[in-house]
Amino acid sequence: MRGSRSAAVLARLRPAPVAVVAGEGAVWVLNADSPSLTRIDPRDATVKATIPLGVGSNPTAIAIGAGAVWVALTGDGAIARLDARSNDVEKIDVGGAPTGVAVAQRRIWISV
Repeated sequence: MRGSRSAAVLARLRPAPVAVVAGEGAVWVLNADSPSLTRIDPRDATVKATIPLGVGSNPTAIAIGAGAVWVALTGDGAIARLDARSNDVEKIDVGGAPTGVAVAQRRIWISV
């Protein structure tokens, strides 16, 4: 085996993280119990912001791309677009109950 590496737990997050992605200069944690998105600085593992997504929104999936963080909101029949610079959230109605989201070629893909 070439070289050895070790791993260490730097932080434990609550409440109830359901997904995590990295990009746009941060690590983003999707929380289900308190529908929110937590922004973490990857250099020192400190929480920089917790952005509410709305009571009853039931966030289920997260993706990063096109300058934003995208969250499927099953309870709202929408996706949330979070501006990665300002943390501003815009909800976009897509109907149904979106359960997945992905970004490719500057297009947003949603499973409903």
